[in-house]
Amino acid sequence: MEKEKLQSILFELVTSDNKEKFAKEHDIFLYEGKVKVFILFDQASSQLDREKVSEFHHIVIEKKSDNVARTLVPIDELIPLSKESVVSSISIPAKPIIQ
Repeated sequence: MEKEKLQSILFELVTSDNKEKFAKEHDIFLYEGKVKVFILFDQASSQLDREKVSEFHHIVIEKKSDNVARTLVPIDELIPLSKESVVSSISIPAKPIIQ
């Protein structure tokens, strides 16, 4: 079930032999081993639980609104993060983010 929480392109990134090359080829924002993703949190989860999960998985929250957060997540934390009960889904932004 956890795999469905993680967008398939992100699963492919995690399992790729060359993560930097894969990210570049698929316009995925990657910086210092962290990928920019949207996390949709379970509506029933508390803010405290969300903060604990974010801290545990070394997530940098850039912006949040209601149940959605734009974040930077270490690539190696994506699959463990998808197993958290407070997380409903993890996906990349619809368009590449240029910085």
